[in-house]
Amino acid sequence: MLLGLPTFVGYIQLPTMVSVFAMLVLGCAAGLTNPVQLWSAVLNVIISLCGFIVFESYAVIAYTQSGSFSFLMANLVLGFIFMAAFYFSMKTARGAYTRA
Repeated sequence: MLLGLPTFVGYIQLPTMVSVFAMLVLGCAAGLTNPVQLWSAVLNVIISLCGFIVFESYAVIAYTQSGSFSFLMANLVLGFIFMAAFYFSMKTARGAYTRA
């Protein structure tokens, strides 16, 4: 996300500060992650689900409207990463919930 923002800033329909703030939220959530705490696991589930929805939506928009193959591929890769993050964070949340 950090490396692709300057390249794809023209395709993103939000202000640049929203993207920068989202990257900061991801960094803070990663820093606070603790597999023992249930709230941390639930926070990671919510963030990864939101990231997956956002990037896959942008991938569909890029495919149908912008015609930029590189923007499409960047969003598909980020969507796949967030899908994997959702899977692993859901497993962590399940484990923390069963321990509680």
